[in-house]
Amino acid sequence: MKNLLILSLIAVTLSACATGTIISKEGKTEQAKWHKVDDVILNKKAGTFPNVQNLNQVRAGMTKDQLYALIGRPQYEDGWRAREWNYLFHFTAADRSNDTITTCQFKILFDQEKIARSFYWNPIQPKDGLCPPSLELK
Repeated sequence: MKNLLILSLIAVTLSACATGTIISKEGKTEQAKWHKVDDVILNKKAGTFPNVQNLNQVRAGMTKDQLYALIGRPQYEDGWRAREWNYLFHFTAADRSNDTITTCQFKILFDQEKIARSFYWNPIQPKDGLCPPSLELK
């Protein structure tokens, strides 16, 4: 009975870390779910300004190590052996003629073999913003 209780507590703890996105074995979802913006754990809950050239190299078929080298570690706690990585990114205006900053959440979903398969964006500020501005992921 004691072991069952411990296992139940571990399962609840691990499930609470993820967003609740239902991921197919192929690494896809019909509806991406998002963390609260304030739950960022990296960089004191501020997110990062990614290297856009590196971000532009992100592709389906990459390993976690390849993605880590390009865009760093996930910025939200997604549990142990996660099949999703979540980030909070900020982008400055391409023309730099003003101080406009676009903030977006970025989600990577992995298949059962832990290979990146799908990518999702969630505009935060402005709510109808283009995420990411002038960048396409294949």
